[in-house]
Amino acid sequence: MQKLLLKELLRFYRDHGTNMYVCFLHASKAFDRVDYTVLFRKLMTRDVPVHILRLLWNWYAHHFARILWAGVISDSFAICNGVRQGNILSPFYLESILMSCRHSCSPNTGCRMSNIIVNHLLFADDAVIFAPSSKGLQQLLDICSEFAATHNVVFNVKKSQCLIVASKNNVITRPNFQLCGAGLPYADSYKYLGHIISSDLSDNVDIMSQTRCLYARANTIIRKFNCASLNAKLMLFRAYCVPVYGCQL
Repeated sequence: MQKLLLKELLRFYRDHGTNMYVCFLHASKAFDRVDYTVLFRKLMTRDVPVHILRLLWNWYAHHFARILWAGVISDSFAICNGVRQGNILSPFYLESILMSCRHSCSPNTGCRMSNIIVNHLLFADDAVIFAPSSKGLQQLLDICSEFAATHNVVFNVKKSQCLIVASKNNVITRPNFQLCGAGLPYADSYKYLGHIISSDLSDNVDIMSQTRCLYARANTIIRKFNCASLNAKLMLFRAYCVPVYGCQL
């Protein structure tokens, strides 16, 4: 749904003669770098019940770990930052960047969807920001840079990519976008949430990629479970080949 929303917004503005400037942000070790002090201050501003805050604080204040290497276990050591990725009890503050992009930039920076301004999408630590002007995108990038400095977030500039969806009647220029003081590279396509977003918004490359992935998984089941019954193969196909969140094709 998030990928569909992004592509429909980009396609709408492109078809109406406007270039779209997109930046896919990559936060390095985002879950591991979570600062507990900032995290719990944000939970307090969200009016989280006090007993829940105390439970979480007691849990995170007594985090210890050991390392198993070559059959030898190290001494225990305290963990002073980071949350458990995928754990439902792991609060995460990268979503605060949404509020920053929403309230810190000018009211018209972004795409208008009905009476709502949309200029970013976020799923876990995968963020994408976009604007119908290069000035607007740079303004959003400046907000992200300020967020990174105050929240101990490190954006990997080399893995972050800029993409331009150009209208047919407009000339393509590639401005020098800056994030955290470094220039961002450009790409003609980017793999976002498992799907390939192309600058021409074509689905051909993505469809071929998903088709190859489906064939590879199905052939693996046929090869490894050749002697299994048909019902067992169908169960394995549903488990390993059918998408959980919906059909990619």
